[in-house]
Amino acid sequence: TRRSSDLEPPFYELCVAVKKKLHVFAFVGSGGSTYFLRKDLVVPDSVSSLAYSGGKVYAGYKREYTIMDESSGQVTELFSIEGKLQSTSIAVVGQDEVVLAGEDVGVALDSSGLPTRGGINWKLPPVNLACCSGSFLLAQTSKGVDVFTLFDQKNVQAIQLPNGTCIASNDERIVAASKDRLLLLQPVAIHEQSSEMIRRGMVEDGLELFEQCMDRSEEDFETIECSIRQQAGLEFFRTLQFQAAVRQWKSGKTPPLEVMSMFPTCHVRGVDPSKEDVNSIVARAVKEEV
Repeated sequence: TRRSSDLEPPFYELCVAVKKKLHVFAFVGSGGSTYFLRKDLVVPDSVSSLAYSGGKVYAGYKREYTIMDESSGQVTELFSIEGKLQSTSIAVVGQDEVVLAGEDVGVALDSSGLPTRGGINWKLPPVNLACCSGSFLLAQTSKGVDVFTLFDQKNVQAIQLPNGTCIASNDERIVAASKDRLLLLQPVAIHEQSSEMIRRGMVEDGLELFEQCMDRSEEDFETIECSIRQQAGLEFFRTLQFQAAVRQWKSGKTPPLEVMSMFPTCHVRGVDPSKEDVNSIVARAVKEEV
């Protein structure tokens, strides 16, 4: 399905594959709340997977993926696979971008068939794909759901759900189903996951997750990083890992006054906390106290 602006809102379009034909329906909410058939499209073979976005129809077959222009009906091959695919799957990840599942790797392409990012290496061949929040790609396999970050194509989470049957997204939540279970998944930002891990005492793991998975191109990355490192420094301090704490405070640009407040019995004469770095203030305070 896709939202469309060709008719009076609110309405959606639905593309259905039946053997070697595609039927495009429009659902008009203000005109009787009903579907009506807009057009039929002929495809070269029986479709095993389908995605509909921006006037383009992406289709997976036994040995290839194609893209069709809805208005002209022109079909263009995106890429072919040697041998028979066990399962084809397509996920729309942007207005002009999809991920197509191969046996060992996922390929991200634009509507011209050009790669848009690096390949996504599967642990197991996916049977279904879904995208959430424009940041995460979820691959449903025979054992569960593998979560990948789109900006660096890393596998950041594995969710157990054997015998999965389907997965769907509304861009804010994911519903994954198996023969006997139904899961509702909601994405949590990487920095929020890191912060929670640090709060629970898994400081090294939280920092590693942040450093490996956080998108450094985000507009507020520096502010978020400072907050995470200041939090990590405090947790290290509480467990008496002072050198590690100081390193995180320094990386997180922690205000010296905050550090000095942890040493209430220390008073450093002739020091302007707003001008000296964390290392020198703490070192001098400890030396004078001793």
